[in-house]
Amino acid sequence: MNNRHLQQQLQLALLQLQSGRADQAETICHDITESFPDDPNAYYLLGVICLDRQHSDDAASYLTTACGLPGCPEDAFLRLTQLPAGTATAEQMLLLLRNGLGIFPKSSQIWFEYGLTLISTDRENLSRGIAALLQARNAGLSTEALYLALALAYEKQRDTDALNATLSDGLKTFPESVKLRIKQAEVFYKSNDWESALRAFNDLKESFPEAGQAHVRRGAFLINLARYYQWAYRHPEANQALTDAEEALTLANRFNGDQLEIDLATGLLTNLRADWTRSETAFRRAAENPAAPVTAPRQLGYCLTYQGKLAKAEPWLHRARQQDPDDSDTNRHYAHIRRWQGHYDDIIIYSDQSSDHDCAFAGRPASHLNDDFRLPMAVMADHDFELHAELSVHDTGARQTLLRPLKDHCFEITREADNTLSLSVGDGGSWRSIERYRLCDQPVGDRLTLILVRAQGRISCRVSTQPAKQFGASNDLLIPGDNLCIGDPEIPGQVIASRFFLKISNYDRSVTRPCRRIDINTIFYGDMFARLMAHTMLPSLMLPDNLPDLMKDYEVVQHIYCTRRELPVLHQVRHLLDKAGIPLRINTSILEQNGDGAARSCLYRAVWDQVETSLAREALVLMAPPDHVFGRGLSKTLRAMKPYDYLVVGHPRVMMETAYRDLRADLARPDVDQFFTNEYLVDLAMHRHPHLVIQTGLNNPSEFWWNSRRDGDIYRTRFKEPPPVAYYPARDMLCVMTGNPYTLPFETIDHDIVDLMHRTGRLKWVDNSQDFFWIEYCKRTRNVPTIYNRYWSPAARMFSETDLNWHLK
Repeated sequence: MNNRHLQQQLQLALLQLQSGRADQAETICHDITESFPDDPNAYYLLGVICLDRQHSDDAASYLTTACGLPGCPEDAFLRLTQLPAGTATAEQMLLLLRNGLGIFPKSSQIWFEYGLTLISTDRENLSRGIAALLQARNAGLSTEALYLALALAYEKQRDTDALNATLSDGLKTFPESVKLRIKQAEVFYKSNDWESALRAFNDLKESFPEAGQAHVRRGAFLINLARYYQWAYRHPEANQALTDAEEALTLANRFNGDQLEIDLATGLLTNLRADWTRSETAFRRAAENPAAPVTAPRQLGYCLTYQGKLAKAEPWLHRARQQDPDDSDTNRHYAHIRRWQGHYDDIIIYSDQSSDHDCAFAGRPASHLNDDFRLPMAVMADHDFELHAELSVHDTGARQTLLRPLKDHCFEITREADNTLSLSVGDGGSWRSIERYRLCDQPVGDRLTLILVRAQGRISCRVSTQPAKQFGASNDLLIPGDNLCIGDPEIPGQVIASRFFLKISNYDRSVTRPCRRIDINTIFYGDMFARLMAHTMLPSLMLPDNLPDLMKDYEVVQHIYCTRRELPVLHQVRHLLDKAGIPLRINTSILEQNGDGAARSCLYRAVWDQVETSLAREALVLMAPPDHVFGRGLSKTLRAMKPYDYLVVGHPRVMMETAYRDLRADLARPDVDQFFTNEYLVDLAMHRHPHLVIQTGLNNPSEFWWNSRRDGDIYRTRFKEPPPVAYYPARDMLCVMTGNPYTLPFETIDHDIVDLMHRTGRLKWVDNSQDFFWIEYCKRTRNVPTIYNRYWSPAARMFSETDLNWHLK
């Protein structure tokens, strides 16, 4: 076969391919490669044929061969960029395109593809990618895709001026470009120029009524706008934005918008409306799409969790974790829903030693956090416990820390230079009173088993097969801390292979602690809450069968945690407490620890301080938030509590704007003792001033957080997350606050701590308003009418199925 015949055969192969006879073209090309193995054109055509057949690996092989031969057509390099993602690495593609530029230095298309590949890789390549794209433009390329690529690159580079200039130039060149106009609208949105974004999306709707993708992106923007309005408590605007978003998605469906994006947006829209059936259907359709991003399985898992379908949510969240292992929210949520179902994975939790499943294992060395190896666990606090540890260590020839809590000065277990083990004990505050106990007399090897037991004020320890050692231990040993460090946390990267098993005994509730003190705990910041405390909360506490009756047998102290800004408006509070003979202790330092305007971040520290204060005083804690109003029966309810009880009471929310006025006036009446009853409060909350959350939850069992139905003169109410009204303080409460809780530390009192009390048999609740009742103020603009969240612990599931009976008569 001579060169003339080669050219004839190439033309014939090309003609066959253009005529739809790819098989014949393929046969001809294979014949050419056998006769002319150095000719690139046949390899190029074979690559094109394989691309059309979606045989990506073969296509990559043929095209790469063609690009490595002299005389390769320019299009061979461009065809390489059409290979599916993953066929070739970015580094391989960049190398091939650089070779193409060496052959075709003025090719605007190769410069474009080279720049596009660069900006899709590491951030360090952005500048080089932009330079390549600009080179493509200088070489004569002027396409919509070029302007979009430059806009994306400048957006990643956070060069706002260049981004806006690129979009402006692009729209001058392509004024009818829907994609460029979508991009400009989204840039407005991301820069928080919501008005310009809304105007741009509305212009798109008017100018391009049949552009399906414009409707998709407009719908997605409106959903985000609705979410913003909901968080800003602008509910009418939120509802309108959701209505407009639904219309946009309907149009997107009609005009063939991207179905995956439509499904994701529909799922989010119906999620905001708590329309779980539609939301689940949309997210499931998105998650089952082969091209689904990690957002799809993650949102489906969350949607199922909102409904309490934990077992169904778990596999989708597991898939999301596989796609994005570093997403902290998904990892946290996945770990907790497994814990809520009784799967403990690598987290040590504790349960009653007498329970059927009284242990949990950590099968990996530990969770890797900040170069330390820490084992999240509900710490031992002041419970009796058994800690079993299997450790594999290396002989360093020097003293080596094996285990210690993050809380300093409690204890540490060390391997001494002579390969024996020691337990060092402090007082939880310093090493001044340190005692070092020798745990074994014989050297240990590189693998050892350690069993540490505390019971009845004594510690016993057994190391492998050596005799057990026993010694006394104060109640301060092993108090608090939220993680157990495997090895020395001051040596980054130290790894000690380990496996743990922990059993914790509950408090001995048969022991009656003499409690003759009550600490009232009130935490707030802001003048409004000081007024609520003075005019409704404290007056309701002063009803005859509340504090006055308790003060016959208990020493009562009011503790207020606030900032110095509230001190000038506490005069009425001081007056009421002085009149009642109740001492007042005010702490302003805790809520000001993080500076002005950061009181909220310090709320849990106030709870922490109250727990420690009341432990020292051996006092029962009465939670008295200023935005709550107490009904009757508090004294009888608190007197019925047993040591270590944690008492929660569900309540309705009332409209602060209107209910406060009525309650303040009624509590100031001279005959308040006669008419201010629990039935009065039930009527006020459910009929006269119900908050939007209550109005939505009435006769609507699909409202998971709070719902109620009327049964004659009784409202049967279910409240998933009731708050505490009183508790006996205990150190394990502190451990939960800092031990990787699901909620914010302050919110653990309504959530993670409630679950701890449920698990350890200390949780109590009032289910009849004739025994006790209270209500909570809530602004009209606060909280969407439907409250839903992903918190479905065993206690929350139990309360979602437990009737609270609120009587009107």
